[in-house]
Amino acid sequence: MALTQKQIQSLKPKEKRQQYGCGDGLNIIIEPAHKGGGKSFEGRYRMKIDGMTKQIPVRIGVYGSKPGQFSLRQALTKWNEIKHWAKQENQDPHQFGKKGPEPTTLTLRDAIDAFLKSKSYLKEHTLKNYKLQMENQVLIAIDGNTSLVELEWDNGGRQKVMDMKKQIEERGSYDQANRVQKVLSQYFDYAIDQGWMNRGQNPAARRSKDQAPKHERHHPTIPWSEVHELLEQINLNKRSAHNLVVLSVKFMLMTFLRGDH
Repeated sequence: MALTQKQIQSLKPKEKRQQYGCGDGLNIIIEPAHKGGGKSFEGRYRMKIDGMTKQIPVRIGVYGSKPGQFSLRQALTKWNEIKHWAKQENQDPHQFGKKGPEPTTLTLRDAIDAFLKSKSYLKEHTLKNYKLQMENQVLIAIDGNTSLVELEWDNGGRQKVMDMKKQIEERGSYDQANRVQKVLSQYFDYAIDQGWMNRGQNPAARRSKDQAPKHERHHPTIPWSEVHELLEQINLNKRSAHNLVVLSVKFMLMTFLRGDH
């Protein structure tokens, strides 16, 4: 049941983020108390992105009576206006009231630097890993000075990303290839959100059929002549493993259990 203006006003922040429906696909979001407990309106719009129907959030604005804030009626009016425009123009609702991306000289390197700056709250080692992935995997395959417009899907960017991924796979790093593509997709999503690239043109967007095939790897074995030494080493427990671990290994050996699951 949709909330009323009075009910929204009486909502109090809790430990976790809250969300309630206000009708017509509009929601009121209440942030956790430790984050200030602010209230804001957010719409949900269904549209096709890269061939898949998704429900995307569209921020309307902060709830309140101050200038620039929205009452329930004002939020519903704006949300319905956005939905009508998006449907009529067959456009992403985020582009409502905006001009289309103007020709830009921003490059892949610019997008990477801006994205990392926006994630400055992440742990230092996480940011370091992101930087290393870009420097050692992406930027050696795709020139960092390539403009973002040139890297849009329809402008040949998809092929550049797939060529980069193939280079990583050819080194036998299939999982790494997928991880790099996933992270690179975040950089392009950020560029799209900033209006530097057109919506739906993320060249690193992942689809189910893009998944690399799994390559089975068998565990190494030892000859029968070395089994006695193996048992001795387990008994000696030079690595000081927990007794439960040692007993579990012995149990597996005695019952011929496989240890690869």
